[in-house]
Amino acid sequence: MIRGYIPGFSRPGSEVRYGDVQVIIDEKKKICLVIDGGCGKGTTKLIAYLKRRKIFKVYLAISHAHYDHIYGIRKIINDKDFTVLGLYCYDPDSLTKGLSNNRGS
Repeated sequence: MIRGYIPGFSRPGSEVRYGDVQVIIDEKKKICLVIDGGCGKGTTKLIAYLKRRKIFKVYLAISHAHYDHIYGIRKIINDKDFTVLGLYCYDPDSLTKGLSNNRGS
């Protein structure tokens, strides 16, 4: 079964957001694609969701290097429980600035 999950919103229909993140999961193979990584509570929810479902093999994709899109990607890369199978981004050079602790655009 392919399942989607968007932990960046506080509740359905809410305007309150915790960063941008989308997840596409193949539960049969226990792998997923994480698109952007969210930030704050969105990242916390994302990582807890994946671990509860025992999904530790991940592909990562970054749409652009803003803090609210890449913070969770860095958390997943640094989490010893996850195996990153691939990291994709449209502009790898932009990651130099985005992956720093700078919250700027």
